[in-house]
Amino acid sequence: MKNLTYCLYCHRESIWVNKTQPAFLSALPERIAKQIMQFSFGTLDKVGSSYLYGPIRTGKTLMACAMMMAYAHKKHHANEAASFAFVETPILLQRLKNTYNKDATETEQSILEQYQNTDILVLDDIGVQKTSDWAYAILYMIINHRYNNYKTTIFTSNCSLEELADQMQDDRITRRIVDMSDAVVEMSR
Repeated sequence: MKNLTYCLYCHRESIWVNKTQPAFLSALPERIAKQIMQFSFGTLDKVGSSYLYGPIRTGKTLMACAMMMAYAHKKHHANEAASFAFVETPILLQRLKNTYNKDATETEQSILEQYQNTDILVLDDIGVQKTSDWAYAILYMIINHRYNNYKTTIFTSNCSLEELADQMQDDRITRRIVDMSDAVVEMSR
């Protein structure tokens, strides 16, 4: 009988390619899922909380999702459980508003807990929403919880942190973003 060498890395990579990666990609916007397959992860050894900002069409969302996917891939190979979520800020706020309908199937608390407690979150397009007291409170609850519990969060925005603080007429959220972020990156064309 031949002596077979068992490669745990190869086995886990096979599971990643055939099962885990397709499930991960299905949670992303279709445009991003298609583009991310051509992205090189070689430079993404360490992924931490980050704030990516700049004009539209500079690849902020793609970079954020690539960072999340690199994190997921690393956790998968280390055989560590991790949860991941991507959400566009306006969609998050609309989803929460929908919980106030009498026939709602989700609760505000369950949605908040989902985004507060996931291991890594991409909060896309922060600053696009109209800043109302309600929207500010929702974002503060999510970001403050993640900040206090050392949860990795990748933010994308068209606004610099100064512009975001001006728009929100308060700097508590942006202070937490700065304090929790390993990098604040301006992306350009």
